[in-house]
Amino acid sequence: MATTATRNQGTDRTDGWQVEPILAGAALIVFIIYATFRALQNYPSEFPGTHYISPLYTPYLPHYLEMFGLHIPFLEKVPGNGNMGWILSPALFILWVPAGFRATCYFYRRVYYRSLFTAPAACAVDVKPKSPLIALLGTGKKYMGETALPMVLMNLHRYFFYLAAAFITLHTIDVVCSFFSPGFSGLRLGVGSLVITLDVILLSLYVFSCHSWRHILGGKIDCFSSCPVSEARGHAFQRQSILNAKHGLFGWVSLGWVIIADIYLTALSRGIIPANFDRIFEFSWKGMF
Repeated sequence: MATTATRNQGTDRTDGWQVEPILAGAALIVFIIYATFRALQNYPSEFPGTHYISPLYTPYLPHYLEMFGLHIPFLEKVPGNGNMGWILSPALFILWVPAGFRATCYFYRRVYYRSLFTAPAACAVDVKPKSPLIALLGTGKKYMGETALPMVLMNLHRYFFYLAAAFITLHTIDVVCSFFSPGFSGLRLGVGSLVITLDVILLSLYVFSCHSWRHILGGKIDCFSSCPVSEARGHAFQRQSILNAKHGLFGWVSLGWVIIADIYLTALSRGIIPANFDRIFEFSWKGMF
């Protein structure tokens, strides 16, 4: 932390330490605004002749409700004007999982603690005095870390991991379906298929490079060679450690690619990108059997 002599200035550092927290905070704010807008827009970017679904709407709740014959009054379909036509956006019911996972993630905690709460903004930089968010974090003379409300809720991260892993599974199913024509009457390879395939790969790298997964693999084991199971967990722990070292990178890249994938699919579904551009290969086996 900064010394007493430099406390009024906040720091005696002369390097450009402000750049990283400013850029990181700006990136988070842009994503939050964009994702909120798209969720409220109630437009999943479905494209005729494909199984494409925007990653911001995956898993796509209407499909699962219809699959199990469930009917919820405020989620019933109504005539739309080109949009999907549901009264409430399905994205509102699923985005809390990835939002909760990222918000409680160890890496993203560091990002918004430094960027948005400035507590502190960087190493050897003093906490801003009189910041209205300092009391929320419990920093200062009564600093309680993450052991008291509301920051103790960050410990929910381990449970958000299980939900995120389940979402990755459902997202993977959507990706597999994107390589088939509607009704699974043939194969279809499109740019959109490749876009959402890369999306689920990047999200999987981010989720499974998580510290919670690392703890599940190797936590509470003092000696990995004590038994075959522990030894296997030790190997898994070591390999996951390679991913864990890049956890922050995967977090940023996956966050950015979600926006890119959503923009592409939305532009495609609205006709801004022509269908011929998206179609790479299509083969129908209808009538062959």
